[in-house]
Amino acid sequence: MLESIKLDYPPYFIILCLLLGLVVSFVLYGRNKQWSEVPTWSKTLMFILRTLGVASIAFLLLGPVVLRLLERSEEAIIVIAQDQSASLNEAVGSEAVKAINKQIDELQTQLGEAYKVERFGFGTEIHVEQDSILDQSTNISAALKYIDEQYADKNIGAVIMSTDGIFNEGRNPIYENVSFNAPLYTVALGDTTIKRDLLVKNVLFNKVAYLGDETEIQVDVQAFNSRGEQTSLKLYETIGDQQKLIEETRLNISSDPYFKSQTYTVKPSRSGNVKYTVKLSGLSDELSRKNNDRNIYIDVIDARQKVLLLAESPHPDLSAIKQSLEQNKNYELSIHYAKDKPIATNKANLVIFHNLPSANWDIKEELNVLNTQRTPRLFILGSHANYSSFNALDQGVSVSGFNQSMNVVEPKLNAGFNAFKLSDKVKQLSSSFPPIQSPFGEFNVASDSKILARQTVSSIETNYPLIVFNERNNVRKAVLLGEGIWKWRLFDFLNNENHEGFDELFQKIVQYTSIKEDKRQFRVNLNESDLKVGETILFDAQLYNELYQAVNDADVSINITNKKGQQYDFQFSKFNDYYVLDAGSLPEGSYNFEASTTYNGKSLTDKGSFTIKSIQKESYNLTANHSLLYELSAKFNGELLAPEELSSLAAKIKSSKQVKPVIYTEKDKQSILNFWWLMIPILLMLFVEWFLRRYAGNY
Repeated sequence: MLESIKLDYPPYFIILCLLLGLVVSFVLYGRNKQWSEVPTWSKTLMFILRTLGVASIAFLLLGPVVLRLLERSEEAIIVIAQDQSASLNEAVGSEAVKAINKQIDELQTQLGEAYKVERFGFGTEIHVEQDSILDQSTNISAALKYIDEQYADKNIGAVIMSTDGIFNEGRNPIYENVSFNAPLYTVALGDTTIKRDLLVKNVLFNKVAYLGDETEIQVDVQAFNSRGEQTSLKLYETIGDQQKLIEETRLNISSDPYFKSQTYTVKPSRSGNVKYTVKLSGLSDELSRKNNDRNIYIDVIDARQKVLLLAESPHPDLSAIKQSLEQNKNYELSIHYAKDKPIATNKANLVIFHNLPSANWDIKEELNVLNTQRTPRLFILGSHANYSSFNALDQGVSVSGFNQSMNVVEPKLNAGFNAFKLSDKVKQLSSSFPPIQSPFGEFNVASDSKILARQTVSSIETNYPLIVFNERNNVRKAVLLGEGIWKWRLFDFLNNENHEGFDELFQKIVQYTSIKEDKRQFRVNLNESDLKVGETILFDAQLYNELYQAVNDADVSINITNKKGQQYDFQFSKFNDYYVLDAGSLPEGSYNFEASTTYNGKSLTDKGSFTIKSIQKESYNLTANHSLLYELSAKFNGELLAPEELSSLAAKIKSSKQVKPVIYTEKDKQSILNFWWLMIPILLMLFVEWFLRRYAGNY
C-alpha cells in the first residue's frame, strides 16, 4: 500500500517544476499570433496540458521515491529434535526405539496439516537428514544451540525434543545460553531405575609419554546395586595380536553405589601408539557388559637423540662429554674409538669426532656415510688431529701452518652471535673458564660460518675462532678448536658445586648442531593422528622440485596398514599445487602409512602412523535423567511428556495461543520510475496536446 512520496529536495522544488511548465506553455501559447484563430477553449486546454506535462517530467527528474508499508505473514514452525544416540538402543531396545520413531512420524504428519514442521536428529553431531545413525555420544546442549542459531529470525511455535536426558558431551543443557522464545516439550524416554551394573567409569592418562619414562594410568570403577560382590580389574598391554597382563587388582564392592580409583604405573618399552586395555570381570545379571572394559592409546615418543662419540684415543674430555649429555634424557650417547671397526655411524643423529681425523685414522668411510645421510657432526680438535686432512673436509673453518705446537687459550663469547641464547650465568662463567689447548697456526673462517667464541691468548682478545658453526647442503657442522674442556666442567663444580653452567653450554652446542631443517622434496601430513571411530581421515601432501617450488605433476599413492597386516590403498587427488586425500573412516586400531611417488625418475616416500580409538561413552550411563528434562521444559515454559502422551500433543499445540502466525510490517522504498503505470497520464497529456496542435494545423 502507498504511504507517501518522498523527495531528496526541499518541497518548494515542486512549485519550481510547476513554474517551469507555465513558462514553457506561456512561450508557446501566450502571445504567439499563430494561435489567434484557434478557439479559446482549445488553446486553453493545450496550455494546461503542456504545463502539466512539463511540470510532471521535471518532477520525475528530481528522483522522487515511493514509501510503502508492506505486511508479511509467517506461519509458525514446529521443530522436532530426536535423540539418535546409542544409549537409547542400549537402554530401551531397538524395537522400542522403532515404536517411538513411528509415534513421532505420526505426530509430524498431524502437525504438518497446520504448521511447517522441521525435524533433525542429534547425538555427537546434528543430523538434518533422518537416518539410522546411532552416535556414540550425546550432546543435548549442541541441539539447543543449533535451534537457537538456525531459527534465530524465524517464528518458532514449539520445540519437541525426544531423549532420555543422558548427555556425555558438551555443557549441561540447563546452563546453555540460548534464547529461543518457544515452549519446549520434552518426551522422556528410557528408564530412571538404577539397575545392577559394573563399569569402567573413566580412565585418566597422559596421551603422550616418552620412551623409558614412567607414566600413570588412573582407572575409575563404578558399581550400582552390587554390594557384597567381588570383581577383578586387569590392565593389559597389547603387543601384536596378544594381550600381556601387566597388573591385576581385586576389588570388594563394599557400598552401593560404589566408586574406586585405581592407579597403575607403566613404563613403555617401545615407541609408537601403544594400546592398553583395562578390564573388569563381569557380574551376573548386570545391565550391560559393554562398559566393563576400555581401550586407551598412549603415543610413546622416542625423543632421544642418538649421539656417537668417536675418539682417536682415551681422553678426559670424553668423560666430561659423557657426563654432560647423560644429564639430559633426550640424548643417548655411545663412545667408540677409531680402531673399533666397523662403527654404526648410520644409526647416529649426531657424531662427535674427538681428535679426528688423525695421522692414524682418516675417517673417510665414516664421513661418506654421514654425508649420504646428511648427519650433523661436531669436531673437537687437539694435538693429535691431522689438520691437513681436516681442512680437506670443508667444515667452515681451516687451520694452516700447524707445526704440532699448541696455544694456551681462554674462551671469549662473541656478543654478536644470535643463533641461540645463553643464560647470564653461562656468560659470566665462561669469562673465567681455565685455559685449554688450541692448535697454533693460521685460521681461515668461511664467510657463511657463525662464531660462538673466539680465543683469548695471554689475556689478549684475538679474532682467532674457538667455537664455529657452519651449515651447507642442509647439514650443520660445529668445530671446537681445542681440547681440555674437562677443565671447564671441573671449574664449574669448584665454583658452583654443580655442573649446570658447563652442561648448558655444551648441550646447547649439541642441540643446535643436531637440528635438521626439513627440506624433503616429498611430505605427507595427516589432519589428526588421534582419531575416533567414524571420523574422516584426511591427508594432504606436498611435492617440491629442485628449487623447492611446489608441483603436482606426478601421481601420489598411499598404503595404509593395520597391526593385523590388512592393507588399504588410495590415490591422492591433485588440487592447486598440492595433493589431497579423503580416506574415509576405518575401524579401531593403530595404523602405519607409507606414501610414495616418482618425480624426475627419483622415488620418494614418506611414512607415518595414526590411531583410531573406539568411543564407548554411550555404554557408561544407561540410567535416564528425566529430572533434567523436567528442568529444561520448565525453563522454556513447556511440559515433560511420557511417550504415550505423544498422541495428544498435536491437539495441545494446535490449541495453544502461543503457536500462531506472525505478521510483520515492513517499509519498502522504491523509485517512482519503477511504477510504469504512472507514465500513462503524462504520455496521455502530451499525446492529446500534440493531437490538438496537429488538428489546429500547427506542429
